[in-house]
Amino acid sequence: MKSALICRPLFYSGLFAVLVCIPSFMLPMKFLSVMFCIFMFLLLLTIPFKSQLKQVAVLALSLSMLVIICSCAYRYLRVENAKNYTDETAVIQGVVVSSSDSSTVIYVTDTDIDKPTGFKVRIFTESPPLPSSRVSAEVLFNSYIDMFDSGGVHICANTSEIEIIKPENKYSPLYLYYKLRTAVTDLFEKDGKDSTAFIKGMILGDKADVDNSFKIMFNKIGMAHVMSVSGMHLMFAVVFFDLLFAFLGIGYKPRSVIAIIAALAFTVVSGFSVPCIRSFIMLAIYYIGRLTDKIADPPTSLVLAALMIIIAAPYNIGNLSFILSALATFGMIVISPALNALTPIKVKNFWIRCIVFPIKSSINISLAANIACIPVFIAYFKEVSIISPISNLILMIPIQIMFYLGFLLPFPYIGKLTSNIIDALYNLTVKTTECLYSIRYTTVTDGNTFFYLVFSLLFVLLIGIFIYRQKNIVKKIYPYILGFCLCCVIMFSVTVFAGKDRLTLSFADVGHGSASIITKDEHAVVIDCGGESSDEIATVLRRSAVKYIDTIAITHADDDHINRIYYLINSFKVDKIIYPSFCDKDKLGVILQSAKQNNIDVTGIDKDMSFDIFGEGKLYAFVERADASKPTENTSALYKLEWYNTTACFTGDMTIYQEHQYLKYGRLLDCDILQVPHHGAAKSLLNDILEIYSPDYSIISVSRDNKYGLPDKRTVSKLQKVSKVLTTAENSTVQFIINKEGYKLKE
Repeated sequence: MKSALICRPLFYSGLFAVLVCIPSFMLPMKFLSVMFCIFMFLLLLTIPFKSQLKQVAVLALSLSMLVIICSCAYRYLRVENAKNYTDETAVIQGVVVSSSDSSTVIYVTDTDIDKPTGFKVRIFTESPPLPSSRVSAEVLFNSYIDMFDSGGVHICANTSEIEIIKPENKYSPLYLYYKLRTAVTDLFEKDGKDSTAFIKGMILGDKADVDNSFKIMFNKIGMAHVMSVSGMHLMFAVVFFDLLFAFLGIGYKPRSVIAIIAALAFTVVSGFSVPCIRSFIMLAIYYIGRLTDKIADPPTSLVLAALMIIIAAPYNIGNLSFILSALATFGMIVISPALNALTPIKVKNFWIRCIVFPIKSSINISLAANIACIPVFIAYFKEVSIISPISNLILMIPIQIMFYLGFLLPFPYIGKLTSNIIDALYNLTVKTTECLYSIRYTTVTDGNTFFYLVFSLLFVLLIGIFIYRQKNIVKKIYPYILGFCLCCVIMFSVTVFAGKDRLTLSFADVGHGSASIITKDEHAVVIDCGGESSDEIATVLRRSAVKYIDTIAITHADDDHINRIYYLINSFKVDKIIYPSFCDKDKLGVILQSAKQNNIDVTGIDKDMSFDIFGEGKLYAFVERADASKPTENTSALYKLEWYNTTACFTGDMTIYQEHQYLKYGRLLDCDILQVPHHGAAKSLLNDILEIYSPDYSIISVSRDNKYGLPDKRTVSKLQKVSKVLTTAENSTVQFIINKEGYKLKE
C-alpha cells in the first residue's frame, strides 16, 4: 500500500490558517487575531500530553501566525502606504511593472511628498511605456484602491503624460516576460477570425477581440470561466499531453516531469492567473507523488495550494476568481463522488456504458462545481444560473477540442487545417449558445420572492445527504430530492405567473444623475443611464434577470445622464439606441461609434416618433418643439411611456424655454408619473406645464447633500400641491408595478 505524500493533519491546520486570514486581513481585526493566535499557541505548548490533536493545533496556529504576519505586512506595504496618497497630486518615480493599451502599472520608489513609498499605482494614459522602464510623472491619485486585480493591490491615478527617465532594460525579467507574452499573442492574431479570438481568450485570457455579443450570451449561460484562464485550462493542457505521451509509450515517471514542466509553462504564458497558480501547485503535488510512488490527498493539496497563495499575496482572500476556483475544485473533489454514489446506473452492455458513464460523470462534476460555488453566487452576485450545468455539459466537449487544437494554430501548414475545424466547432458553439440564451427564466436572482428560501432548503438537503453518507444509513433519499425539485418548480412558477402582463418602472438611485429603467420578462427599456452611483443600474437590471435591452433612450448628452452607457453596451444584448439629433455630437461620438461596432442600431431623432415596447406598450419621443426653443446644453428630449391605462413622462434636464414650446402639446403630456426635470432645479416646471402633466407621483432623481442644493424647495412645494413627491435621495430607488388594472408604488 502506498504511503501518503502529504499528511491529512496538514489539511485541518491549513484550512484553519486560511479561515483565520479572513478576519486578519480586515484592518481592525489584525491585532486581535495576532494576540489570539499567540495566546493559544503558548497555551498549547504548556499542555503536557502528546497527541495528534495537539500536533494539528500547534501546526494550525503556527501557520495562522505566518498568514497573519504576511497579511499585516502586505497591508502595510501595499494598502496603507497607497492610502496616504488618496486625492493627492504628486510627482512620482518608479519602475513600470506591466503595460496594456490604455494603462500602466508602476512600482513607486520615490515621490516629491514626504510619505512612504513601496506600493503600485495604475496610471491611465494613451501611450504607456514598456515594462522595466524607469519613469517620472505628475499624477492625481484618486480614492480607488483595487485590491483584487490580477496585477495585485494598486491605487489608481490620472496623468497627462509620462516622462521616461531610463528606457526599458531588454535583459530584465519584466521586459523578457513582456516580449514572451507579446510573441505568443501575435501567434494568435494572424487571421483576425472570431474563432481565433475565442481561442486566444481561452489560452491567454485576452478577451479584447472576442465578439461582444457572443461574450455577453456566453457569460450569461454560466460559461464565463471558459474565457477566464483558470485551473480547468491548465488541467486540460496537462492531461492532454500526459495521455499523448502515454500513447507514445513513455513511462509515467518521465511523463510526470514533462507534465510539471508543461503546467509551469502554461502558467507563465497565461499570465500567472491566480486560479492557474492554484491548479499548478495541486498538479505539481500530484505528479511529485507519482514520481515518489506516494499518494497525494486532493483536499489537502487544495488547502496547501490556497495557503501558499494567501501567504504570498493575502489580498487573494477576497479575489473572486481565486475563491470560485477553489470552491469549484472542492466541489469536484468532495461533492462529485457523493453525487456519483447517489445516482447508481447499472448497465451491462459495454458500449452503452462507454456512452452513459462519461455523460453521467460530466453532469455530476459540473453540478458539483456549481453547487460548491452557490454561496458566492448568492452572497456576491445575488443570482444563480439554473442552466449553467446543462451549458457546461453540452458545450464543454467542443470547447475542449477547440482548446487542444488551438495549440496547433501557430504552425504554418497544420494550422490552416486546424483553423477550419475550429471554425466549424466555434460556429456550433455560437449557435448552441444563442439557443441556450434564448430560453427564458434560466437565471434566478434575489428579486425573486423565494430566492433565499429555495437555496436555504438546498443547503438543508445537502447537509442531510452528507449525514446519510457519513453514517451509512440505508435509506432512499430520492423522494427528498424530487420533493425539493418540485418545491422549486412550484415556487418559481408562482413568481413567473404573478409577473405575467406586468412591468416594473424603476427610478434608480444613482446619486446625482438620472436612470429610469422599465423591465418585463427579461427585457428592458432604459431612459438615460448616468449618475455617480453606477452599481444601482446594474442592481435593478440584475434583480429583474434582464438579458435584452430593447432600447436605450437618451434625453441629452450630459455625463450624469449617459456615463454608464458603456456598461450597458458591454454587459447586455442591446437592440437600439435612440437620441435627439440636437445632442452634442462631441460627447456622443465615441459612444455611438462603440455601439455601431457592436451591431447596435443607432437612431438620431429629429421628429416626434413612437416605438413599440414589450408588444403591448408604446414609448413616445417628443423632440420637434425642442428645436424651436432657446438652445442650451440642457435641452432634452421628452419621452412618454404608455402601458395600458398608465403613463409616465421622462423629461431629462428640460428647461423653461422648452416648456414654453411644449405647452403646445397640451393633453398629450398628461401622465400619472412624472420624472421631474433637471433634478428639481428652480428654473424648471412652469405652472402651466405642471397643470398639463397633472401627475399623481413626481419623482426627483437627486443625491443626498449634493453641492447644487437640489431639489429646490420652491419646486418641491409646487409639486406637492398636485402630487406626491418622492426623491431618490430620501426613498432610494423608487419602483412602480404596472399592469392592466393600473399601477402601484412598490414599498
